[in-house]
Amino acid sequence: MVRRKVSLAILGAMAAYLAASSSFAGVQAGKPADAQAKKEEQARKQKPGEKELLAVAAAYQMVDYGRREKLPEALIVAARVIGTSKFEDAKPNAKDKVSKTMKVDEVKEALDLINEALAMGGKSAAIEALAKAAKNDIEGTKTRSPFGGTKQWSGYFRGDASDVRDQRYIELRGGEFTIFTLSGNGPQGLDIDLELYDQNGQLVASDKSVGPNGFIRYFVPQSGMYRIDTINFTQNIPCNQYILRAQ
Repeated sequence: MVRRKVSLAILGAMAAYLAASSSFAGVQAGKPADAQAKKEEQARKQKPGEKELLAVAAAYQMVDYGRREKLPEALIVAARVIGTSKFEDAKPNAKDKVSKTMKVDEVKEALDLINEALAMGGKSAAIEALAKAAKNDIEGTKTRSPFGGTKQWSGYFRGDASDVRDQRYIELRGGEFTIFTLSGNGPQGLDIDLELYDQNGQLVASDKSVGPNGFIRYFVPQSGMYRIDTINFTQNIPCNQYILRAQ
């Protein structure tokens, strides 16, 4: 009972915090805003994506709080905010002191947070239900592009240099996102990569992270036949089986 009361209080506080984050703009609580503050507030509201940016910033603060206090509910609520955000990659201009922007996959980050929350919550039915609802929310806001719906393949690698790459073709619908997920099983040290190629044979996305699993989220610019490659980077380590899904 105590745990449930704490959880409800935390969730309520988070909701209030997110609502407040969209309108703080430097105005102190309980004090009327002067003309300059109102002007700044109006200018801020006109900036596209500002409200979502503030909400996501608050969500990351919730993540820190949830980890410190061991509250899986905080991670799940934060994951929902991060995973349902809609941002476009910013392009640096001549005045920016960066040569390349860092891409952040908010869907993968949100799903990782949900998995972390589930591990933190043990086998709590309430946490599992909250996580399921958040995951449905996240996945429900993102369109899927494979023609004919979700596709799934399975395969394996023998563990020698002559068997390191499997190629498959899939027709994707333009103007939507496609998510590829890879789950591999094999001896310790197995490292499998993913590469996605467009109709012209150009590499457009990849996951070269270390380990037997992979994840690619790609916005398809135009409909057509794409190629997805599964690669055994370790070569001499066999993969007993892997499952590749596109949705």
